[in-house]
Amino acid sequence: MEKGSWDKYRMLLLLVTAYVVMCITVIIGFTGQFFYWLIFDVCNFNKEGSNRKLNVTKSSKPNEYYTLIVGSGFSGLGVAIKLRELGTDNFIIIERNAHIGGTWYANTYPGCTCDVPSNLYSFSFEPNPNWSHFFGRQPEIGQYLEHCTDKYDIRRHIKFSTTVTKMKWLDDKQLWEVTTQSNGEENHIYAKFIMSCHGPLSNASFPKDIPVIYCESARSLADLRSILTTASSLFSLQGVVFGSDDFSADVGINGRYSPEAFELTYARQKIITTCRLFENAQPIDMVYINFKDLDGLKKQSEQGAAWGFTGKQVIHPQQVPIVQAAFSPSVSSIAWAKELIEAYDKHEKEEGKGAFTFRGQTMVDKPLLRKARSILNMTR
Repeated sequence: MEKGSWDKYRMLLLLVTAYVVMCITVIIGFTGQFFYWLIFDVCNFNKEGSNRKLNVTKSSKPNEYYTLIVGSGFSGLGVAIKLRELGTDNFIIIERNAHIGGTWYANTYPGCTCDVPSNLYSFSFEPNPNWSHFFGRQPEIGQYLEHCTDKYDIRRHIKFSTTVTKMKWLDDKQLWEVTTQSNGEENHIYAKFIMSCHGPLSNASFPKDIPVIYCESARSLADLRSILTTASSLFSLQGVVFGSDDFSADVGINGRYSPEAFELTYARQKIITTCRLFENAQPIDMVYINFKDLDGLKKQSEQGAAWGFTGKQVIHPQQVPIVQAAFSPSVSSIAWAKELIEAYDKHEKEEGKGAFTFRGQTMVDKPLLRKARSILNMTR
């Protein structure tokens, strides 16, 4: 038998084996599910165990509980609901925030979304058929938790705006002593069991090493000011890059925009203007796609520099020197800026504040001074 024929038979054998294994697995799964249904649902074999209740004697002391739960996120609420299902109300939930939700209350940044499908990221005993997204958004997850809290009457067990500062096991009493703090007042709560349900993601962690953000859609351009306001409060923002191709596709520009990019004039100028509202947000111009057209690149780079962009994206090494030349101040501009600043400092020292004449023909005021300082900043 030839080698090629043997390889075909071996491949066929592997496929048949895989198919048989798959069929056997499915049959075993369905068989197991059938017997589970027959034994536990039809025959009520485990009815007594499923209906068991906790026999908890409520303490006469107001600050002593059977269970203390730390956190009112998914875990904390789930434990509380199951404790009530077991027939006890003798528990308390300590929540440091003024609201339920844990992680989904603490994190409210734009686009906050769960990375687990919505139907899986919910309680099995409380399915929600009305999720609006495959991956749940933060506001909707918060609403779901609110619904569960009220439906199962958990809110009355929660002590809000309270922080657990210390836990100590008292061997003689066989109880936990939990120290809490609220509104500057320290209290002690005692519990037989402690359920630690504080989520590791409830402490918001913001990135500190994001130098630039990209503006690539109509929405991001329309909301650019609020985006930069939020970004500046989270990390040291250094620049905003205009993603022209993604933006063009988003706004529906038919085909490729013209070499002069007339279609993107508004977007480019809005980015420049908005960036000027923030101290360190440097506007970075669009990429020039045709890397072989160096004359076109030069023209667009000089245009961007004249408008107020401080840099430009490149996609090919031969574009680098042209872009650097366009956005770097000339020797004469640097000399002019240094001379103007020196003249301004001298005028302010000798004659006080106010405009003055520079080189016998130019009236210097604050805007021109800012321009001179901007030129020198680009050389650093």
